[in-house]
Amino acid sequence: MKNETTQKLSPFRGKKKKEDVLLTLSEPEREIFEKLVKEVGDWSLYFYGSKFISYVILAELVRSGWRKHD
Repeated sequence: MKNETTQKLSPFRGKKKKEDVLLTLSEPEREIFEKLVKEVGDWSLYFYGSKFISYVILAELVRSGWRKHD
């Protein structure tokens, strides 16, 4: 049984293709998203041997203001 208090915050939730998620972002967000996808993909390959990427989660990070700090 699902917990009644559990709530998914994103209207873009669920498994989505990268192209579908890109359409939900503004142009500046898309550039940041692409960089984040590349970095997460590289780290995922390093740690797990495959490129598992949740595009929905990464888009939510970008929408909430995530930016790479050098």
